[in-house]
Amino acid sequence: AQVLSSDTRDRIVQMPGWDRIQDVCLVIGELTAAMIAMSSLHRGVATMVLNLVSHTTQNGSDDSKTEEWFRLYQEGSLQEIYHCSIPSRSELCGMEMVEAAHHLLQQFRMLLLAVKREEESKSDSNSHSKQPRYRLVLFPGSETILNEGDR
Repeated sequence: AQVLSSDTRDRIVQMPGWDRIQDVCLVIGELTAAMIAMSSLHRGVATMVLNLVSHTTQNGSDDSKTEEWFRLYQEGSLQEIYHCSIPSRSELCGMEMVEAAHHLLQQFRMLLLAVKREEESKSDSNSHSKQPRYRLVLFPGSETILNEGDR
């Protein structure tokens, strides 16, 4: 769901049938604030994220007078985000994350952004949920090895 107010989000997530793990409710104001903060800290990241989550089409005009930066911007705005599992038979299984990122870029022109990994279960008496817990690894470096089931 996409809403304007955090109060609306709070009511939506309390609705019967709302799955806190599978469903997402995005508050536009919070996203806007996060994007402004991100753009002030990391030049270009907000543009990249907005391009990845928006849907655009190429307009067929190939104007030779278009400036190079704008052509690059348009190319970036045509990119998409994919989310997939790493099967045991994949050549990525067992690779260091940096090596896998280089391989994906060279072979497929894909950019590896992060890995979603199931957390090790802890014997916590307060944990009543049978749902697996995941953590997002945002490109931590070469010490991270990709495993079967990573997403």
